[in-house]
Amino acid sequence: MFEKMRNGFRLGSATRKLIFKDKKLLLYPVIGAIVSLAVMGVLFALLVFGGSITAFASGGSGLSSTYSEAFGIIALFALYVLTAFVSTYVTMAMFIAYKRHKDGNAIAITQSFSETKQYLKQIIEWAIFYGIVLMVIRAIEQKVGGLGGMIIGGIGSMAIAVSAMFVVPVIMDNKTGPIASIKLSAKMLIDHFGATFGGMIYSELYSLGIILIGIVMLVLSAMAIAFAGILAIVGIAAGIAIVIFGSIINYTTLNLFKLILYEYVNGKGLPEGFNEDLIKNSIRQKRSRTAGRFA
Repeated sequence: MFEKMRNGFRLGSATRKLIFKDKKLLLYPVIGAIVSLAVMGVLFALLVFGGSITAFASGGSGLSSTYSEAFGIIALFALYVLTAFVSTYVTMAMFIAYKRHKDGNAIAITQSFSETKQYLKQIIEWAIFYGIVLMVIRAIEQKVGGLGGMIIGGIGSMAIAVSAMFVVPVIMDNKTGPIASIKLSAKMLIDHFGATFGGMIYSELYSLGIILIGIVMLVLSAMAIAFAGILAIVGIAAGIAIVIFGSIINYTTLNLFKLILYEYVNGKGLPEGFNEDLIKNSIRQKRSRTAGRFA
């Protein structure tokens, strides 16, 4: 266990070094977060506005709650689809930028987003599929209700998230639809990583440690605001900044690490600074395959 932890830290360190060779990669999660927040803000405004219009049009009748519930379901589905679309599109653009930089042909952020357009059809299909799956999970959770519903919902959400771990690299490599993409992603996970995620989990500890430091600073500063005044406010601001920075590092490192593992398993080698023995010791292959390609 401790050996895997050490390997994971080394792999995480190697991944972070790659990121800081092209610091523009850190801007992609920021762009994704801003767009996602804008989407959520617009949907929330539409939900409130739509609910008010529905209540006014129904004149306070029983139809008001029915229309409001339907509007809420539509808004939730739209939220799932749009956030999945934004996340997938931004991650794809980041992967393209990384690969171009690795090949010695660095590109601007705008160009990486422009090149992502070639995958627009697959990204839209994936976002809709992902939204439908989440809506089904939420419906089952609500139908069962109580603690059982929460457990089912949690398991379902985790299952789809884990199965989709390599969906973005799969789409980028094969331009497959959502069903084929998630099958290939799950197959890769099962065949090459089994039930353990070794280095993938431990590679996140660095950034999660940064986030924890920020949270502790934020909490302590908030507790001290009554007697520390401006100093506590500065501490709160610093804590928030550290949490945001840690989240950016976490997003970038984890997603880039997925791409590196995906390309390694598919026989595309490793970037400079990566030790192949560390990779082999951090993943568990179910069975030996030539070049690790899908059968």
